[in-house]
Amino acid sequence: MEKIIIKNSRWKNVMLLIGCLGFVIAGIWMVYSGKVFGWLAIVFFGSGIPISIWQIADSRPRLIIDQYGILDRTLGVGRIAWTDIQAAYVRSFPAHWDPKLRIPRGQVVAAASIVSPKY
Repeated sequence: MEKIIIKNSRWKNVMLLIGCLGFVIAGIWMVYSGKVFGWLAIVFFGSGIPISIWQIADSRPRLIIDQYGILDRTLGVGRIAWTDIQAAYVRSFPAHWDPKLRIPRGQVVAAASIVSPKY
């Protein structure tokens, strides 16, 4: 089986960073205009800045599918062996697919949420 590696989209995280910076700037402008609500925007969107910078700098793969199973590091459960998977299905939306795996004890695990997958 060919190894499939899916990484985070740096472009999306750059757009997240730009959006957060824009809302923080707007929040600062609101605070200077005398609106207290601006502090909420600064705190909320300001917290997205280090997260987006971390995601841009993180070059580790998000999802690895190989002959041993599936490793999705965002789940924090380690590798899911093919023998542990009882069923797999895809719940789809327009331009978005969301694969799910059924493993023992009836648990449903989201393998990944991937927009327009390209291998």
